[in-house]
Amino acid sequence: MKHQRPIALLLVLLAVFCLCPYASAAYGDACDVPAAPGVSGNAAFMIELTTGTVLYEKNADAQMYPASTTKLMTALVAVEQIEAGKLSLDDIVTFSHEAVYGIPRDTMHISIDVGEELTVRQVLYGMMVASANETCLGIGEHIAGSFDAFADMMNAKAAELGMDNTHFVTLNGLHDPNHYTTPRDLATLMTECIKHDLLLDIISTPSFEIPPTNKCAEPRHLNSTNKLILTNSSYYNAKVIGGKTGFTTPAGNTLVTYAEYGGLEYVTVIMKAPQGTTFKDTSALIEHFAANLMLTEVTDTIDLAKSVPTADGSTMLVEPAAFTVLCHASDNYLDYDRVYDLPAKITEPVAAGGKLGILRLYDNGYLVAETDLLARSSYGQPAATSAPVVTSPDGSTIEPGSSSNVGTGDPTASAIVQTTTASTNVQTASPDQDKGSTFVGIMIKFLLILLCVAIFCALIYGIIIMCSIFFYNNKKKQKSQRKEPRHHDNDPPNMMR
Repeated sequence: MKHQRPIALLLVLLAVFCLCPYASAAYGDACDVPAAPGVSGNAAFMIELTTGTVLYEKNADAQMYPASTTKLMTALVAVEQIEAGKLSLDDIVTFSHEAVYGIPRDTMHISIDVGEELTVRQVLYGMMVASANETCLGIGEHIAGSFDAFADMMNAKAAELGMDNTHFVTLNGLHDPNHYTTPRDLATLMTECIKHDLLLDIISTPSFEIPPTNKCAEPRHLNSTNKLILTNSSYYNAKVIGGKTGFTTPAGNTLVTYAEYGGLEYVTVIMKAPQGTTFKDTSALIEHFAANLMLTEVTDTIDLAKSVPTADGSTMLVEPAAFTVLCHASDNYLDYDRVYDLPAKITEPVAAGGKLGILRLYDNGYLVAETDLLARSSYGQPAATSAPVVTSPDGSTIEPGSSSNVGTGDPTASAIVQTTTASTNVQTASPDQDKGSTFVGIMIKFLLILLCVAIFCALIYGIIIMCSIFFYNNKKKQKSQRKEPRHHDNDPPNMMR
């Protein structure tokens, strides 16, 4: 009995460990916002393209079967052939027996017959709108000559895009155990697809009509398998621009979509989901993040600046370039975690505005912004100098010290050379000469100051002496007046005796 509890606890921990890979994580789980809705599928991935922020992950790197979402790569390879001028939308694809009967008849098709001729445009719309499996074989054979050769082209493109956990065997996604991808890789594929206007237009088309052909007297009316873009569907979502569905029994239900709202772009992938859940879950994720996210333009970046030491013992201020950051409505980007990718010390010369590193902002572990770190001032840059430029009478430029035209008997040329040499001599005066001229100048200034002080003192002294003489004479006059006898009015005038 004593050992039952530890064993039971061990079993619980083991169960948690086994279930951990299936736990989902969403951007904003740690924020003061409603939690992101869950996804019924075994795996999912969602990314916001304008900032590159991963919004939702659930087994994002697990290898799974893509089913008909494979057709995104088939169409991408074909569209790039068109853009390269190797293929035209009006080229005719003639369907071989292998293309028509290379698929089980109980899978998605549009009843193309052997020898039927369709244009490349019609084939592409049949592939992406109606998810017709035989169209993939027809276009692959037309472009590469064989199905295997076209699959090689698909794998080469996947490697080019960095889809490291992807391998294609079939052109349409029909099951093969060695045909697999991941939610993250599918998001990478969709991100590339929407860069091509033709392909974006095709995956955004809710319906298409193929007119009568050489083998079919009636037009074919095609409706998209992506119910999120069908206005008459209960799953319709106006934010969803386009996408691709997929289903096989081993793969389950798979859906890749591209949506836009409020200046943000969303790519959402759900894989191996139960019937009837992919459209609902995709819409729920899009609506959740559309309601809680906003794009913030940051132009005043001084609050994110950082000082970096330099080799001469000083410091340099580096400041992020203007950038955009994806925030939750209640967030302040200044509160996000900052990672400065900078050298420990600046040792090489750099001009003001030069790139020194990268700043990354993280919100609860999610990368929400990335921008360059720029020098606020120059460091270690040599002072700007300009050599004297001398122009000869014929308009040509003569470098200082050049012997051009010397000894040709042209007095003008000699004068030019002499002038240049004199100018050079002035510019290259020795340090001792500079010190001497500086000392003489200082002495002249000092003597002038002494002279001005002496003149000022002499003026003051003269004024003092004049004032003293004035007061002295005035006092003497007053004293002499006090010594004279006073006469009274009643006294008789002096008489001469």
